[in-house]
Amino acid sequence: AAVSRWPARSAACQAARAATPRKPTFLIETCYENESIQGCNKAPKEARRRQWWGLLSCGAGEISGNHPIWSFDTDWQQALTSPVSNSQVRLVTIAHSLQWQTLVPDNAMVTAGSGSDYKKAVAAARTADRKQALIYLPPDTAPSITIDLSHMIEPVRASTAT
Repeated sequence: AAVSRWPARSAACQAARAATPRKPTFLIETCYENESIQGCNKAPKEARRRQWWGLLSCGAGEISGNHPIWSFDTDWQQALTSPVSNSQVRLVTIAHSLQWQTLVPDNAMVTAGSGSDYKKAVAAARTADRKQALIYLPPDTAPSITIDLSHMIEPVRASTAT
């Protein structure tokens, strides 16, 4: 059964994607590292999940923060290498390795193991030319997934990043 994936079902996100010309869309301040707001706990995996969902499900990314950094606490410089800060650098590096601005959400390409609830939901997107795809597997997801490669142009090569 398909999982209703947040934010892919967001009306604002869908409207921006359907607009001509297409408008960039960001998730704004959904989770901050080291804060408990908007259903987030202080665990880095929730902020990381929303970073990836922002890119793969909505559009141009997600704007988030890190409490010591945004508030310029005395230890803000140490937070530059926190788990979520490092995750953001990794996401940007991966996004810049493909035509991220042409990403189209395509959760239908994951036919098994896509997760049965919010914390296990997989997010998938492919480039408009169907030559590249990104699939985010949250830490709590199934140990394996099945991908329908008909959504891609062959040949297909896979790699992982952790």
